[in-house]
Amino acid sequence: SWTMPSVASLLTGLLPGEHLQSSAVVPPPSSAALTYLPEILAATYGYDTVAFVGLPANEGPRAMFSGFNKLELGFQLQAASERLPGWANARDKDQPFFLLLHTYEAHDPYGAANHPHPPLRGAQVPSEELTRLGHDPDPAYLTRRLLTDGRFKNALRDRAPGRRDHWMPKVVGFMYDGLRREPDPNLGPELHAAYRAGVAWVDGLLARTLTQLESLGLIKDALLVISSDHGEAFGEHGELQHQRWLYDELLRIPLVIQGPPPFDRPRRVRAQVAFHDLLPTFFDWAGFALPAGLDGRSFLPLLDSDGPGRSVLSEEVRPLQMTEGRSHAALVSARSLAWKYIITHETKDDSVLEELYDLEQDPGEQKNLLLDATTPVTLPADFVALVEQARDRIYDPARRILPSTPPPRTPRPAPFIASALAR
Repeated sequence: SWTMPSVASLLTGLLPGEHLQSSAVVPPPSSAALTYLPEILAATYGYDTVAFVGLPANEGPRAMFSGFNKLELGFQLQAASERLPGWANARDKDQPFFLLLHTYEAHDPYGAANHPHPPLRGAQVPSEELTRLGHDPDPAYLTRRLLTDGRFKNALRDRAPGRRDHWMPKVVGFMYDGLRREPDPNLGPELHAAYRAGVAWVDGLLARTLTQLESLGLIKDALLVISSDHGEAFGEHGELQHQRWLYDELLRIPLVIQGPPPFDRPRRVRAQVAFHDLLPTFFDWAGFALPAGLDGRSFLPLLDSDGPGRSVLSEEVRPLQMTEGRSHAALVSARSLAWKYIITHETKDDSVLEELYDLEQDPGEQKNLLLDATTPVTLPADFVALVEQARDRIYDPARRILPSTPPPRTPRPAPFIASALAR
């Protein structure tokens, strides 16, 4: 549900509970033991592996992209015309390549005006406003400004750095559940409109970049994949931005693939797949052997299916020091086309919350069926099995999804499966 674990899952074919990439600053504790799939492409199959990535030049991203022959951080699609030709013109034209382009330009602060190239500098924010906010910040007002005004965000960071500990926790807390505590019918739609405008602008940048890649001879015979590392929340469950939840507004993302057969004819595939299925699918398509133990699977067999496809697991794993006393340390969800289950381990009181949604009747995930013991629930056996996998990833002390913490003390509610899932 946010960039670092999502991209790490793309590159490893593993769920976040396996690769444990949960920081944008430091490498995961498991990084030395991980096999990144681009490393296999380079070492075994002779690929030139290249990554132009919007992430900052911190140790976490450097470790995550260590399997690439070439890595440039701080990438923007606006600068593609300056950054891509140097590599493209110098490369061995007979060598296959794996090219990853990642941009933050649709990220908050929302809207095209917040992401000019080169990066926005300077501040046009009244000093008295910054002083007032630095001493007595209004969380709702501050959140609105920080998510829509890049100049304000930079100014507040530059001119009130010593007070960051004063206002930043208030913003984080408001984005987490502020709209539940203080409903504002205008804030979510306002932020969503700014976000959509920014996405439309990035769509134009992407079109320009694809034209450039074609002119550089990089599109012909290539498999082109366009996707996103996560969605964005605008108050659907009282939350804003992303990271802390596994609701569909964060998990459902676009996936567009074009290239040689079987990706050479237009069609919409109904089946559900996962982000960490992408590279296993590429390996399958190319006829390459995959290492054992991956969570991701090839979805080539699903391309011509009209059925519901497979159910998938998603995960959000965060170290205790990143929760600020408000949010979870771990969530796992199981999702089919018809059903959604989420289990959350809250660190604040060491409790466990379980949610079940009927996506056909309740696509917005608003009615937790587990809160109503009188509601009859009949679930397919394969989905019940996946729910058990999700619960095991939280409860099984042998797995230790959070290796620095003990498993939750709350007893596992065993009657749950018998009473709610196995009817």
